[in-house]
Amino acid sequence: MMSLLRNRSSFMPLALTLLLMASTGVVHAAESNLNPLCFTDPAAFAFIGLTGVERTCINVGGKDVSDDYDGAVHERCFYTYTPSCAGEDAPLVMDMHGTESCPFFSAAYTGWAQKAAEECFVLVLPMGNTDKDFAPGTCWSLPGGLDFGDGNPSPSCCCGVTKVRETDDLSFLRNVVALTVEKNPKIDTKRVYMAGHSNGCIASISMGTKHSDLVAAVGCHSGTTFTNIPTGADSEKEFGYTYPYIPTPMIMIHGKEDDNVSYGLATVAKGLVSQANGCTTETTVTNENPTLNNYDEIKSTGCTNGADVTLIAIDDVGHFPYPGCIGYCYEDGDGETDTLIDTTALAWDFMKTHSSAVAPVLKYTGVEAEKDGEKDDDKKTSSAPIARSFAFATLGSLGLFNIANAW
Repeated sequence: MMSLLRNRSSFMPLALTLLLMASTGVVHAAESNLNPLCFTDPAAFAFIGLTGVERTCINVGGKDVSDDYDGAVHERCFYTYTPSCAGEDAPLVMDMHGTESCPFFSAAYTGWAQKAAEECFVLVLPMGNTDKDFAPGTCWSLPGGLDFGDGNPSPSCCCGVTKVRETDDLSFLRNVVALTVEKNPKIDTKRVYMAGHSNGCIASISMGTKHSDLVAAVGCHSGTTFTNIPTGADSEKEFGYTYPYIPTPMIMIHGKEDDNVSYGLATVAKGLVSQANGCTTETTVTNENPTLNNYDEIKSTGCTNGADVTLIAIDDVGHFPYPGCIGYCYEDGDGETDTLIDTTALAWDFMKTHSSAVAPVLKYTGVEAEKDGEKDDDKKTSSAPIARSFAFATLGSLGLFNIANAW
């Protein structure tokens, strides 16, 4: 995986000085696995164009299956952006970051924040696991159990190095939705959508299968699935998974040259979800445009309850199928073509046509943590973004800052 700080050691003293100058509210606890450039102060979002972002932290317990993880209560945080135009019956979109990434990074390149402002929906950006004793980098821990046809159920994904580790991240994400709706009752709970990049896309698909009563549709980038469709087993009931599975519409967007999560895994995920959704017809439309990217639109239709499944497969594009990512999300010159089509718009245009037949029952089961001594309805304000913007821009000009090649 590509590091955020490129290997230019001669610049490191200056880089560290700049970071220390701009580190108010940014320094992470020693037990955190967050990248040092993952700004956690909600005010920092201002210098990527987002103002009024709120951070909420809750205490959640883990139904942990690891032998060497304590399973104790841990603080987990999420960020909420509510554009001023988001009024009555506003949809809710959850956008999950990739491995070793964070909400601040993903908001800078995925385009969901801009889409929220244009389309007047509430955007939530949850943070993955940040405990370094659990995983070396931020990640989403998701249930496995999917049979790819070889009789061997897949392991959980995507935390841990030497052994599989799993916390109850799906319940955390459901709690995030429940608390967000509790604070903003104008949200249309029949229009809760899951988005994400890479490991975040895997989390989105897992939410769409395990909590299908909640998720109206999924629209995500560069992912696959390892999570089985709920069977109603007692172990699944313990986690509150929806059974029977309600077919969930999904659109998956993938670069054919993805070296992190292969395009083949995307086709497998699309096929498995199409089968679970009872789809009867498959068509492929090739879109060729000399000024944009060529891409295939592989559609499964005739599905139960109209829960169609689409795979957008983009020629010559790698792990970051978002416009403008070359030189920012990853190094230029690696043989990949930049994405020129607005793939986030493709995801939104698909999702927004779908809604749940019945509003989900939402019950918040976590305990909200105090927000730095502030009242819950207070928004954080800070002059720090000015200093951080200077540091960020300086690091960029030196070629030291680069979004993680997260997956």
